[in-house]
Amino acid sequence: VYRQFGWDHDGDTRGNSQLFEADLYTGLHDRVDLIVGFPFYWQQTRENGIATSDIGGYTDMTVDLKWRFLETKYLSLAIKPGLILPTGNRSNGLGTDRMGYGGMLISTFEIKPLVVHANIGYVHQEYVEEDLPGARQDIIKLALGVVYGISDTLKLKSEIVSMTNTDSTSNVCRPS
Repeated sequence: VYRQFGWDHDGDTRGNSQLFEADLYTGLHDRVDLIVGFPFYWQQTRENGIATSDIGGYTDMTVDLKWRFLETKYLSLAIKPGLILPTGNRSNGLGTDRMGYGGMLISTFEIKPLVVHANIGYVHQEYVEEDLPGARQDIIKLALGVVYGISDTLKLKSEIVSMTNTDSTSNVCRPS
């Protein structure tokens, strides 16, 4: 289960968002996992304190294969190619109505109780014709995360993520 919070402020306009994703993992082999993601997104925009939009629902599902191609005592490297399935409602701003694909290179360094992840990913998303102007189809994502194991069942996690802005008219990177 993954949860993300976001906020944006531009003059009198404020936006709040939440992404909740439940991922189902199954091992296909010792080093290969199949992951199916079910994301739920909620966003509210307020202008001068009055809600101007309030959307929420399931967005486009993901299906990924994660292959851990190198595992040593302290270091693990994996590649995770995947598909984005157009299951969200585009008219409500919750999907694209088009397939997408991508991949991520995942590196993990572990010296218990500390684990450090450094990842780089790429996503290509197709759009319907009317959404193409202003929509960036190719996105780069960088992530750095730290997990500290307090006990076998309790862990603290922190992650910093930056990605290319999906608005093609902007060159500002967006936190994810």
